[in-house]
Amino acid sequence: MEKIEPMEPILTEKVEQRENFIHQIKWDGIRGMTWMKDGQLRIFNKSGRERTGFYPEVEQLPLLLRTKEAVVDGELVVFEGLHPSFQSVLKRDRIKSRQNLNLYVKQYPVRYILFDCMVFDGWDMRKQPLTERLEQLRSAFTPDQNIIVTDDFSDGVALFDFTKEKNYEGIVSKDQNSAYISGKKHDSWFKTKNQKILLAVVLGVYLKQGLPNSLILGVYDQGDLVYVGNVATGLKESDKKMICEFTKQLKQEQSPLKNFEPNSPLWWFKPVLTCWVRFMEWTSEGVMRHPVLLGFSDSPAKDAILEEQNL
Repeated sequence: MEKIEPMEPILTEKVEQRENFIHQIKWDGIRGMTWMKDGQLRIFNKSGRERTGFYPEVEQLPLLLRTKEAVVDGELVVFEGLHPSFQSVLKRDRIKSRQNLNLYVKQYPVRYILFDCMVFDGWDMRKQPLTERLEQLRSAFTPDQNIIVTDDFSDGVALFDFTKEKNYEGIVSKDQNSAYISGKKHDSWFKTKNQKILLAVVLGVYLKQGLPNSLILGVYDQGDLVYVGNVATGLKESDKKMICEFTKQLKQEQSPLKNFEPNSPLWWFKPVLTCWVRFMEWTSEGVMRHPVLLGFSDSPAKDAILEEQNL
């Protein structure tokens, strides 16, 4: 079977409430596209990197989907309680060796949430309407504790409000008549995302002409400080002045981060100053996308953990 590039929803600020649209929860995980033939499967992430064998939770799919040959699309999700944790599933996707795989499976168990079927019984269904593809998938599939098919909802606004209340990532709105079109050159799938806020520790500042230009941010994850990005947007001149005034108290020579290579001149800080940051989503590298500084905080650094909230 040929390689299929995933169809990607277009980001929009407001929920698309068009006629013939359905809405689904946008699960905060790693894209997983699975090729299945004669009881064997291969799984690839969004970038096309093969991850076959790294997600044993998915390997029972040939027993659940009644067909000899199929290509399905879905999201690999790790739940902490009832809440998806992108940082946890990212740890699973970054595994390069199967040596400690059993430990990761136990600590970060994955669920596979299916939302499309592009090939069934060898028949390329990409030009068929979404409703037909989903009907084929659901009629031939038996869910279990690790693999399910996502639900559809008719009221996108109500679903989006629900995701905000539950601190989920957001929703995807889809034209029921849409074909499966790789990439974003379409007008059929849209994603509406809840903005997130995070308490972070200021670990240093990048400099421009010898003055603070952006903050280097981190949080605690299992006792270690991890890098989560830089923020310049929202950093006011008064903030820069304050940082300069307290530089002597904040500066230290050693980096508080492990395995971090700076790309420009900087000052390292003791991990004591905290701030609130708004951002859109996590990147595949575990870094905040489009961060904006909301302001500094009097919260202690120990409270800055890898746990974001919806705005």
